[in-house]
Amino acid sequence: MKKALLTISILITTINCFTQTIEDTLIAPINYVENIDSMQVKTDTALLIQNLFVPLYVPDSVYIKRLSALPFEFKMTYNPVVRRYIELYTVKIKDKLQVIIGLSDFYFPIIDEIFSAYHLPKELRYLSIIESALNPQAVSRAHAVGLWQFMKGTGKENGLTINNYVDTRRGVIESTKAAAKYLTLLYSIYHDWDLVLAAYNCGPGNVNKAIHRSGGKRDFWEIYKHLPRETRGYVPSFIGAAYALNYYKDHNIYPIPTMLPLASDTLLICKNLHLGQVSEVLGVPIDFLRKLNPQYLKDIIPANGKTANYLRVPCEQKSKFMELRDSIYAYRSSFYNASTVSYQTYSPSTGSHNKVIHRVRSGETISSIAVRYRVSIKNIKGWNDISGDKIRQGQRLIVYSRSADQTDL
Repeated sequence: MKKALLTISILITTINCFTQTIEDTLIAPINYVENIDSMQVKTDTALLIQNLFVPLYVPDSVYIKRLSALPFEFKMTYNPVVRRYIELYTVKIKDKLQVIIGLSDFYFPIIDEIFSAYHLPKELRYLSIIESALNPQAVSRAHAVGLWQFMKGTGKENGLTINNYVDTRRGVIESTKAAAKYLTLLYSIYHDWDLVLAAYNCGPGNVNKAIHRSGGKRDFWEIYKHLPRETRGYVPSFIGAAYALNYYKDHNIYPIPTMLPLASDTLLICKNLHLGQVSEVLGVPIDFLRKLNPQYLKDIIPANGKTANYLRVPCEQKSKFMELRDSIYAYRSSFYNASTVSYQTYSPSTGSHNKVIHRVRSGETISSIAVRYRVSIKNIKGWNDISGDKIRQGQRLIVYSRSADQTDL
């Protein structure tokens, strides 16, 4: 009996600790938000016992204080919708957040340098989290691509290159510069960062319609209900991400270190080069180079006297590349044949091909094999029922090719 009374006493004390202060009610009006349950603390004893083993409830006053302490140009509005996104990052997807925090050590310094050159607020870096979770290979259902999720048309309008060999929507530097240009343009229209974020998500046309339907109001929360459903969560998600990346330690969340080098640099490439040549001469795994250079779709850096592209390498490899530049370009050049590769598509039913059984050698990739036989990576995967990118040494692959180089049995 005494143990039961002691337990009840502890619970009552705990409940009193959870009581919200007056400051906790100083949040944006609920009428800006649709279908959001009240965030009031439940004081039911049974429910409290049930939740003893889940993360402790954080009072609104704590979130308000922490957000107001961030030295941002943005309005760090707090309301039930924002709270929901804070809890999304810090509770529901905390495992993913750990990965994102680790990746931010590589991507944020690059983003910050570019945004600083465009005189943009540093906190815009968090936009890349809600767009792609810092994954330059991300592709949306609407076919938006890359770190900043550019559609093909918008990407080209902002200076990005998109073709069969290069998609700079996936390149960190190129896509971030394009995002900076687009954000600068949007700010020149709205002069309000919340509206800029909304327009980045759904386009200026939809934001202008929402402003018109609200009677000319130009505050995100006042046009909230007139925006597309996805866009209503965009600014709250941004605030939630900004909070999570600054206060994750207060939620016992710790980063998973990225395998990407924290120090990397770019090299100007003025003639065609294959990542395989760089990999083999420098002794850097080709998969590692692909992660640093995701814009090159077929491992080829296309370049000639008129156009050039960039290669990103770990800083410690830059001087080695410069020293061995001629050797890298010359290395197995006939094998990689980066300047004259013509990817063709063959079907086994056409009869206009030769069937080759290729045995995979050490260091070879699907890409290098495609280069050798002048066929597409997609074809090789289809002919051999391969879903990923990994192949193993000694594996036999079927290739249908017109290439003369067919003696690799």
